Amino acid sequence: MRAWIVAFLTFSQSLQPPGTLMLRPTQIAFLISVAGLPASIGGNELARLFGRKRVVISVMLISGALAVIFGISSGLPYTWVSMLAVLYGIMVLGDSASLTAGAVGAAPRGCRGAALAVQP
Repeated sequence: MRAWIVAFLTFSQSLQPPGTLMLRPTQIAFLISVAGLPASIGGNELARLFGRKRVVISVMLISGALAVIFGISSGLPYTWVSMLAVLYGIMVLGDSASLTAGAVGAAPRGCRGAALAVQP
C-alpha cells in the first residue's frame, strides 16, 4: 500500500472537478503513516484480549473488503477517497504488531532475533 497510495490518490485528484479543495496525496500518506503506529499497537492489544488468531483474521478480512471498496472509489468525492485511504491504512497496519509478536512467540528461544530479522 505504501508503494502505490500516492499514485492512487493523485489519480483520484485528477478525476475531481476543478477548484475542489483537497489535501495533497503526500499529506494523506503521512496521516496514514502516523495513524499506523497506534493502529498496530491497538491491534496487538486487541489480540491479547480476544485471541491473536481471531483478531488477525478479522483485521485481514476487513482490510480485504476495504481494499476492494477503496480500489473502486477513485471517482468518488476526494474527501471520501481520503477518508477511505486513512481507514484502509489503519486496517492494513492493524495486525502488524500482532503478527510480529506471534512470529517471535512461535520461534525457538535461540532463534527469536533471527525471526525478527526476517519478519517483514
